[in-house]
Amino acid sequence: MQVQGRDYLIVTQQDGVIQGFDRKGNSLPGFPVQVGEHISTPLRIEAGMDALGTTLVALSDEGSLVHFNLAGKILNRQSLFRPSASTRFNICPNQLGNDWIISVAGAGYVRILDKDGQLLFDKEYESRTDKIETQYFSLEDNRQIIAITHKISSKTYLYDLRGKALAEPFSSNQAVRIQATPDKRRLIVYRSHGKALGRMEVNIQ
Repeated sequence: MQVQGRDYLIVTQQDGVIQGFDRKGNSLPGFPVQVGEHISTPLRIEAGMDALGTTLVALSDEGSLVHFNLAGKILNRQSLFRPSASTRFNICPNQLGNDWIISVAGAGYVRILDKDGQLLFDKEYESRTDKIETQYFSLEDNRQIIAITHKISSKTYLYDLRGKALAEPFSSNQAVRIQATPDKRRLIVYRSHGKALGRMEVNIQ
């Protein structure tokens, strides 16, 4: 990334160490940043006017949410609630890349948090699988939608940010793509089920 004409190369190691380099490969002052736990989800960047005002966000697999700036200073560190040892944490950006949520998933449940780690809603499902994919969509009519796909039961569920169901679950076992119809009354969903690809319109409840 580039801030005030200066290049920054930020490298996340799987062991929880975050390195920072300039364009010549020299280590940046304040780096490395020690998260201390395995990281597999990409960093998020909240751009600011300068290095001190630009915030990067790291989320470890164990639920440590760490905010730091380009000077390598840790601004905030919090440990998110982890229901079980098998719980998986993921940062889920929207399709525009300008906002994101946190998915906390385990066998038969999903918790959705805002980007500050505050609970938006949680859901439990009959299927005990942890093979769950969470997506976040911000549509042109300022509607935010969470799509949760259970890949074993091949069902996708649509919710608003309060956890209200927006439609009946439908068949899909892969990530979906969503947009609003021109009249904003329905959703157009592009989905896949097995080898079949399809387009459907969903009435918004």
